[in-house]
Amino acid sequence: LAMKRDDTIAAVRAWTELLNINPEHALARNNLAWLLLNTEPSKASMHAQAAVELVPDNADFLDTYAMALKSNKQFRESLRIQFWSRKRLTALNSL
Repeated sequence: LAMKRDDTIAAVRAWTELLNINPEHALARNNLAWLLLNTEPSKASMHAQAAVELVPDNADFLDTYAMALKSNKQFRESLRIQFWSRKRLTALNSL
């Protein structure tokens, strides 16, 4: 709800509290990463990577991870994730 109200501080707090309860909540990690992209890119990358490790074939999580890498100026790795994700998701959709 806080994300819809554009209340970033409250949203960060809510996702962080959820992760304190359940550190393996992939959606919380992804959404927290998205919120931290511009303010704390290294934390964003850490949470995005964890989300992808928990749910490797989620296109949204892969996109957030690629954006987090880009925010950390890891451009080559960001592109690699984007290309890998597109290739992997295309293969899954063709099944």
